[in-house]
Amino acid sequence: MKFFLPILYSLIFWIIIRNHRFFKIEGIRNEALRAVFLLKLIAGFLLLALYTYYYTDRSSSDVYKYFDDGTVMYNALFNNPLDYFKMVFGVMNDNVYFSQTYYNEMSHWYRAFESNIFSDSHAIIRFNALAMLFSFGHISVHVVFMVFLSFIGLTGLYKFFLKNAKRSTIGLFVAIYLLPSVVFWGSGMLKEGLIFFALGLFLYEIDKIARRFDFFSLFWIVFSLLILIHTKIYIVLIITPLLLAYLYSSMVVKKRIKYLYFIIISMFFLFGVFVFYNLAGLNLFAMIVQKQNDFMNLALQESAGSLLHHRYLALSFMGFIAELPMAIFNVFFRPLPILDNSLIYLPNMLENMVLLILIILVFFYRTRLNRAELSLLHFCLYFVICIFVITGFTVPILGAIVRYKTVALPFMFAFLAILIDRRLVLDRFPFLKKQYEFWSHKISYKTIYRKN
Repeated sequence: MKFFLPILYSLIFWIIIRNHRFFKIEGIRNEALRAVFLLKLIAGFLLLALYTYYYTDRSSSDVYKYFDDGTVMYNALFNNPLDYFKMVFGVMNDNVYFSQTYYNEMSHWYRAFESNIFSDSHAIIRFNALAMLFSFGHISVHVVFMVFLSFIGLTGLYKFFLKNAKRSTIGLFVAIYLLPSVVFWGSGMLKEGLIFFALGLFLYEIDKIARRFDFFSLFWIVFSLLILIHTKIYIVLIITPLLLAYLYSSMVVKKRIKYLYFIIISMFFLFGVFVFYNLAGLNLFAMIVQKQNDFMNLALQESAGSLLHHRYLALSFMGFIAELPMAIFNVFFRPLPILDNSLIYLPNMLENMVLLILIILVFFYRTRLNRAELSLLHFCLYFVICIFVITGFTVPILGAIVRYKTVALPFMFAFLAILIDRRLVLDRFPFLKKQYEFWSHKISYKTIYRKN
């Protein structure tokens, strides 16, 4: 069963990808999608092997500690099935009875340093408890399930981008599916897989329901939104004003789109700060400071090897200003070959090098954008800036930064893929043209599927 079940579920998902209309994407071969799914499966099991044979402390392993807690929740199904469903769906489960009976038996339902409104560990524990209905306790099945969920989200994200930037088919394909960090961290039993699933599905269904109302789309919007709230609530706060600007951008002239995004984001930020502080008694800046302090305390407690500094963020305007340059530097440019010589960071270093090359190319080979592309460009830009700045301020551990910024990388590289004029680059560098033609033939095709 240990080997049979993951192979069986992988084949089932392979067939679904081959035949379901959701995976019929205009301009993209289905064979290419299935190759990406296979690549993600390999990456998912490599990550499992990393946490099995390299990070051998099961109690601190990001994969096994939530799997073990999920096992505690799953075992309630046999003693008191109602308790199991209450915990999985978060209904009437926050009381002394559940704490004494189940949560105190878990290692990470309650954490020593926890300042979130919603604990992001609960979502991955619930995922494992649900997956055990099909895995019978075999962790390899959980990997397959997470790979498929992540793949659904990336496909939704790709379709959302492609609708607005049809000229960048191959560039977007690489930006969404093939970035090493996205392939690796987004394919294992970590929160990143759930985030990609929920974020991609949310954006795809929002775009779909904006064109035509559908109750199924509404269901998936609510479902994915709940997952985002219980994994990374700040993503919801970031994406909300961006979606408002994106949906409204079709009603304004092209040259005013950049002002539209800036005004809506600024108004939403100021309104959010006022509402959170006056109605809920929450200071958003204090929450950022507390989150950074919690990360620092946790890193010192566990003697984190990739701790970047020992500075505690202060709740002051000058404190944020002083920390901003280093926060941006750490997220945008670390890891670096000289400063961070661990082999585990090699793919991230290569990503950073490619990122710098693409940024340089933008200055010399920039393309003209239509209204939809310009709106999507600003959507990606503000999303990346917000995620990177929040990550840089709150996370002092390089290993965590590498993971947490992964969710923004498809938006970052999609931004560059849209902005760079592919034809000018290929004409200037003929040696790239053959490679581009070879891989574009493998990925794309001439016949166009009908739109869903």
